[in-house]
Amino acid sequence: MTPNGVPADLSNVYSAQFGSVAVEMGFITEAQLQEAMAIHLCAKQQIPGYTRLVPTILFEEGWMTAAQVEQVLDAILKDVGTGNDSKSFDASGNI
Repeated sequence: MTPNGVPADLSNVYSAQFGSVAVEMGFITEAQLQEAMAIHLCAKQQIPGYTRLVPTILFEEGWMTAAQVEQVLDAILKDVGTGNDSKSFDASGNI
């Protein structure tokens, strides 16, 4: 369990997928994702046991709105629920 109350295994899987889907949906650039991932890894190395999640970083940096974060999460959860292996999403969260 992360300090944020998210199961660690779930956090690791969805943080990585979140960034990719956010780029595909056009909410962030690849450069913003790379910077968010660097911040995520730096925090993880500096503070043992602490994980600053990628979606949180993207929101706090002002690169995504709360509504965009929610759209990406909805798209990911919808994809998981259907068992779809496709990773192609549009801005409305549709595959």
